[in-house]
Amino acid sequence: MTPAELAESLQLARTSISESLGRLAKEGLVERRPSPTDGRSVRMFATDRALEVLASFEAGRARVMRDTLDMLPARERTRLLNAIPALELLRRAQESLREQLGLH
Repeated sequence: MTPAELAESLQLARTSISESLGRLAKEGLVERRPSPTDGRSVRMFATDRALEVLASFEAGRARVMRDTLDMLPARERTRLLNAIPALELLRRAQESLREQLGLH
């Protein structure tokens, strides 16, 4: 993904993204590679280190969610689980609307 595409997808200013990507690159979390189709452009890629950090973050987030759910009564957990299909439908509808409006 190019920095401009990333800025658009996150709905952030290109300068903000550029500065953030520079910091992430210095930390070894992203790397810039020349675009294979446009010699003037670069594409950004997550490094293996970034993927490890993300996996660790996701594991921690999952633990917190699991611990939080465990605190709820069984009936409330069941209600939440039963709501997941409706929430997924809502997410897909929002995604579709964003695409229709050109807000990818």
